[in-house]
Amino acid sequence: MSTRPADSGKTLPGGSETFAVMSPSSSGSSGGIYPALNGLGYLDYSGSPDGLVSLLRSVEQAFRNKTIPAEICADTRQFIPVLTNYRLNRFPVPASVAFGRPVPENSGDESSRFTSRFRLSFVKDQSISELFIDVVAVQDGGAWKIDELYFDGDSYAVFIGQN
Repeated sequence: MSTRPADSGKTLPGGSETFAVMSPSSSGSSGGIYPALNGLGYLDYSGSPDGLVSLLRSVEQAFRNKTIPAEICADTRQFIPVLTNYRLNRFPVPASVAFGRPVPENSGDESSRFTSRFRLSFVKDQSISELFIDVVAVQDGGAWKIDELYFDGDSYAVFIGQN
């Protein structure tokens, strides 16, 4: 997934944080009749490890609740819930949350490190705003856990600027 360019980002006015600007990767054809969503690609999870899909469904529910629990983060990444929950509290409850097919870190590799893009949709005054978040998952002690979590700088800045 082509996401985090090393030297580009979006800085919010009056803020001290810079957020990476992301763009969807080309995932090719899924070969099936799966639905696709703008910015996520096909919602085809076949061939993905069951434990990984289970983690991603837990993350989906956590985004709906605006709280990432520490239990779903890697033991060495216990700062992720603190930072993420702070940012999520700036948003209303999302109207919908979806995630795209997990992509291995090294294309064609049976990697134990996968990235999945999430789209959180918000409705305000009959207009829809979207926030994209990339979640990187790894196996930690035999269980799938969040290792990294990146907010898309463009969608984050647009939403914060509108509200």
